[in-house]
Amino acid sequence: MRRHTFMIGLLLPLALWLGCAVDEEPATRLLGEGELQLLAPAASKDAQTDDLMDIVLNLRPNRPATAVRPGVVLTAPRGCVEQPLQITGDWQGDHPQLPAIGYDFTPDGTEFLLPLRIQFLLLPCQVDGIDPARLTVVLDREDGTYELIPTEVDVWPGAVVLRAPLEHFSKYLVAVGPPPDDSNQQR
Repeated sequence: MRRHTFMIGLLLPLALWLGCAVDEEPATRLLGEGELQLLAPAASKDAQTDDLMDIVLNLRPNRPATAVRPGVVLTAPRGCVEQPLQITGDWQGDHPQLPAIGYDFTPDGTEFLLPLRIQFLLLPCQVDGIDPARLTVVLDREDGTYELIPTEVDVWPGAVVLRAPLEHFSKYLVAVGPPPDDSNQQR
């Protein structure tokens, strides 16, 4: 618990610096028939800020690894890979067609021996009016469907924290939807 408090203390000022600037875009983007919405990021200060959100993480078989960016932590446990591997995460908040809180990870299709963990820290202005129980991480299958990833949701004073396992690489986004009945349900 102390570690999570430390991480939130570290990330919250940086996330506040990025800010929840008033944007003409809605807080969420409707997908499909409205059953699932992607959570849009706060407006960034400039393109360089978006570039700072990208992740590069070098994995080694016998070492844990962690990447920290404003509002996100990616953790790789010891033994998640058999051989050294460099992974990258392209921040989707600056995506031209549909900006969303999340990452497109490569090498695409990489499978891990042990799941990696992603943690998103969302500010109150990012989730204003949204029931935290409806927040989830989704795998974008890039064919118009999404797979719900089992997501732990913690509500902290001044933040909502989402944690989810990543068993393989693809595009993972934060979404709002009905509380899932089945963690592998498609939307």
